[in-house]
Amino acid sequence: MGPSARYPERVPDEEIEFRRVRRRSKRWRRRQTERRLKIAGGIALGVIALGALQIGLASWQLQVAAWRVTDAQTHLSHGDVTGAREATSLARRAATRSRWIAEGPHLWVAGRLPLVGSDVQAVRTVAKATRELTGPVADELFELRVILDPERIRPVDGRVDLAPFHQAAPHMRSVADRVSEVHADLAAKVNARRVMPLLRPGVLEASTQVARLQHETDFAAGVLEITPAMLGAEGRRTYLVAFQNNAEFRSTGGIPGAFAVIDINKGAFKMREQGAGQHFGGGLDEPVLPQTEEEDALFGDKLGRFVQNVNLTPDWSRSAELLAAMWDRSAGRPVDGIFSVDPVALAHVLRGTGAVALPDGKVATAETAVPVLLNETYLDYNTQLEQDLFFEESARRIFEDLTQGVGDAGEALRGLYQGAREGRGYVWLADADEQARILPNMVAGSFASGDPNRPEVGVYLIDNTGTKLDYYLTSRTDVTRISCRGGGQQLQVQTHISSAVPADQVHLFPALLLGAPVPNAPEGSVLLSINAYGPPGSTISDPLLDGDRGAPAELEHEGRPVVARTLIVEPGQQVTLGWTMDVPQTGAPRLRTTPGAWSSGVGHVERHGCE
Repeated sequence: MGPSARYPERVPDEEIEFRRVRRRSKRWRRRQTERRLKIAGGIALGVIALGALQIGLASWQLQVAAWRVTDAQTHLSHGDVTGAREATSLARRAATRSRWIAEGPHLWVAGRLPLVGSDVQAVRTVAKATRELTGPVADELFELRVILDPERIRPVDGRVDLAPFHQAAPHMRSVADRVSEVHADLAAKVNARRVMPLLRPGVLEASTQVARLQHETDFAAGVLEITPAMLGAEGRRTYLVAFQNNAEFRSTGGIPGAFAVIDINKGAFKMREQGAGQHFGGGLDEPVLPQTEEEDALFGDKLGRFVQNVNLTPDWSRSAELLAAMWDRSAGRPVDGIFSVDPVALAHVLRGTGAVALPDGKVATAETAVPVLLNETYLDYNTQLEQDLFFEESARRIFEDLTQGVGDAGEALRGLYQGAREGRGYVWLADADEQARILPNMVAGSFASGDPNRPEVGVYLIDNTGTKLDYYLTSRTDVTRISCRGGGQQLQVQTHISSAVPADQVHLFPALLLGAPVPNAPEGSVLLSINAYGPPGSTISDPLLDGDRGAPAELEHEGRPVVARTLIVEPGQQVTLGWTMDVPQTGAPRLRTTPGAWSSGVGHVERHGCE
């Protein structure tokens, strides 16, 4: 081994110092890099936290805006236009704040990042839509409210001015088109149920309001476009008006006991004929129109043979077709449409028109019309003929007051609107194109809700004894969600029925009020059929009566499952029925029920769909 191997060459001091400096420099640069990364990370976290806070606040403002829109709708339903304008202005401010809060370069960047980007864009899109609808669109709607002021469209001396409807129709269509564009853009860009939980309430609430406004403005535009023709602008129209008697339940309310024929020409109203139902549909040998196998199974052949039974079915369109055919067969001439109304709806309207003197000296007011027409009549008059004459004369007097435009027109229109919301007023038009304009709305009384994603639930009551004791019954149906699963949801439906029949006075009631006795039940009992309908594609299970499972009939009607049950309700008794429905739709459920003398039948219903 040579000397160089045993004794390595000595490294100069300068080289050693250089290497030390280089190592220190590397450590320093590494520490500087780590420090910069920590600072950058801290800044990034701060930006993310600030962005999350801003988006959360923006979502909260959207929820505030939606609440204010609801306030505006409430004010309008009470005729408070000033309050509605103020609430709409507050909604617009909240939407503007939401849009402003959701701005900024960091949020612009965040809106293009994976995972969180769609949430940021959702809030921005909904804020923009809400600001548009509470701004320019709301302003146009308030202008339309001026054109269609109740004082301008009220009847005067039996005639309605058609000019406001002609003027409002194109403006309403323009508004509806704008709302539809906003709704379509929102639906294409935002899925409220996929945003993060922090943002979901605000986005969901605002999106629901936009969808509701789109449905309402489109319906209003369609109705305004056909209103002049319905009021005889293009020639005389003839309508049959059916008065439903809630003292004897049928699915849509009560038996169609009394009728009137109304002519309308160039806006002028004239009542032409009146009469009881049995005058033209008292009992045909066979159904006036062919019935389906499903109708036979549910209602028997009585649906198309007796005028009092045409609304055993909850589909008012079908009931009206049967009524129109019965009238045509009896009178030899068709009608252009059929309207239905019950005494409770008339009482709502009487809040505006004021009291009406009835033929026996009594006075029908908002407070007295229901007990007088649905109960006292049967106590005061002993024969069917006397009762029919009283109903006919009462209907004529109420009609005359309504068409004279007396009292507060705004309050009368609000009463009419309330009656329609409660399922107490229905419309059917013989012209298929005109009927299509109203079909998705509840006023058409059809199964079509206008939104295939909203499950329609129905609970309908039918009296089986010919009694008028249903005046003393109240019902309430609640629809609550059990769970969301598999692209659908499970709903719990509960109906409570209470009887206030005075057991100690039943023996004093006349036979026409009591109806046929219920076998093996105390006097004053009523025999009811309850039909629970689920939406298409649904299943109904676990039917309960006061907590006990029974063996109800399971049927189908127009693609909807039906569970039918018959029960006895004794005086003073309360019964509770329940069903579990598995439905394939995820939207907020819609409930239709049989309205009674004292309640609409609608209780608590889930406002939102599955998240």
